[in-house]
Amino acid sequence: MTPDACCDADIPCFVPALFLGGCVLLPWLWFANVWLFWPHLQRQGDPVVRKYAQGSAVGLVIVSAIFLPWMLTFSIGGPGVVGQDVFQKWNVAGLDLQSWGLLM
Repeated sequence: MTPDACCDADIPCFVPALFLGGCVLLPWLWFANVWLFWPHLQRQGDPVVRKYAQGSAVGLVIVSAIFLPWMLTFSIGGPGVVGQDVFQKWNVAGLDLQSWGLLM
């Protein structure tokens, strides 16, 4: 779907929904918002669309800057890069989810 495929009247309602969805820990919605409304970021357009698209771009950059190094460190390097103690402390695969009542 491209921005041209959206009805112009629906865009100001659609952009804030994607931005707020990204704020609810779904940063891939920020990516979708930036991708869909990239032309609005490049040129002057609707100020509402531009505001939320810029917010999505900033959020996406921040989340990417935090999580990409963490994911790469743990998936590629493992305990050899950060040490066994740090790896065990920050390894989410080792969390006891049953104690939190998340698994049966």
